Amino acid sequence: MTRTGALLVFTAVWLVCLVALAPMRWLGELDVWRDAGLSASGASGTIWNGRLLGVASGPRQWGDVRAGLSAGSLLGGTAAIALKADGASGELLLGRQRGLRAASGDFPLALRTTEGPVSLLLSLDAVSAVFRAERCFEAEGRVDAVVTLAAAGAQAPQLALSGSPTCREDVVEVNLVPSAGSPAIALLVQAKADGNYRLHWTARAPDAALSAALGLAGFTTSADGMARIDQGRIGDADVDQE
Repeated sequence: MTRTGALLVFTAVWLVCLVALAPMRWLGELDVWRDAGLSASGASGTIWNGRLLGVASGPRQWGDVRAGLSAGSLLGGTAAIALKADGASGELLLGRQRGLRAASGDFPLALRTTEGPVSLLLSLDAVSAVFRAERCFEAEGRVDAVVTLAAAGAQAPQLALSGSPTCREDVVEVNLVPSAGSPAIALLVQAKADGNYRLHWTARAPDAALSAALGLAGFTTSADGMARIDQGRIGDADVDQE
């Protein structure tokens, strides 16, 4: 083998080893985690089979999360990163397609208001919310939500809602509605590819007790009952109330 041939072989082997042993901290340092509302204290292993350490999202502490980049997904221009933690799993998509695929787990969200807090626990079951070219490309799965209104030291009964994601032009939309016999409170969740989301709450003909609790939680009187609108961006700590 000539010197040039040997150099080419060495270079090829070096590149293969570099890719195969690429450290997970390379992924851990990407802004995408912050954009997705996640933070991590460190990383170990390789980008193909590693761990993100001390992961948190808002009030939820996930601990160490297994993470791995799918080599096959790169052929289509999308980086699919499989994530798995205690009680949650899914794929984070970057590149040609963006979003979440087959996500399952419980995700708490605390909405602040000057009158009183609203706590929202979202339980995802195989939920996909994928965008391509800034438009909704794939939406499926099931979302269950538990809403807790708390104000003035009192806590209203928890409200159970459910629904499935659908595509509507550039928005992934989930219309969460109550089960039969529950108070007529509904929540329309809308999210875009840039991470901005909007929560539109409506309560039709609430009774006096529920009206009082909703008023303390920042709901205002509307044409057919009471309503509240929140908006924010995934990854931001603050949620604004319109």
